[in-house]
Amino acid sequence: MHHLHSTRLASWWKMLQNNTKNTELANRFELTLEVTHHGPWLEVPAMFIEIGSTEQDWPNTDAAELLSGIIAEGMALNGGASIGLWDPVSNAEELVLVTLGGGHYAPRANKLAAFEGVWLGHMLATYALPFVKPDNENESPGGTWQQAIDSAINATRQAFPNGKVVCSMDKKAFRGWQRQAIRDYLLQESIPLLTTKQILEVVGK
Repeated sequence: MHHLHSTRLASWWKMLQNNTKNTELANRFELTLEVTHHGPWLEVPAMFIEIGSTEQDWPNTDAAELLSGIIAEGMALNGGASIGLWDPVSNAEELVLVTLGGGHYAPRANKLAAFEGVWLGHMLATYALPFVKPDNENESPGGTWQQAIDSAINATRQAFPNGKVVCSMDKKAFRGWQRQAIRDYLLQESIPLLTTKQILEVVGK
């Protein structure tokens, strides 16, 4: 991964959703996460926050004020406690989610990160997991999909020491042989692959 993941992402995502409810901004903008997709290369925890995707969106002062309020509250700039920092002792063994598959705007992560008790690690879109189908079905597929998973898992573990890092896969985003390859690889690496139902059971929903 190009940067060390910020542990604040899921908690600030929940704040954004709560603070936008019943406002005009909820009609003006679609709230969404984006998958891990580009640099810069950073060795400190990083998170990128954007207002829209066009020049018409960027000058929106209501959106800017709402986001600046979330940043100020999350960073405890106005007093109080900082929001979303991971503690290796008090948060040990809590669920940290790495998502596999889906589109650029992370529909699976959008849904799951809204639940209390879910921490969010790196999110990989389908296009970030390149597969080359093997000639022999008994062979593992080629491509750099394994390296992508390794990088996402390792960077997430680095950001969340002592966390229980698990994966969630968008099954519809992959062909059957790709899904099986991912399952086999995660099993080999002792990385749990949980369904949405299993994730919600873990966090008590």
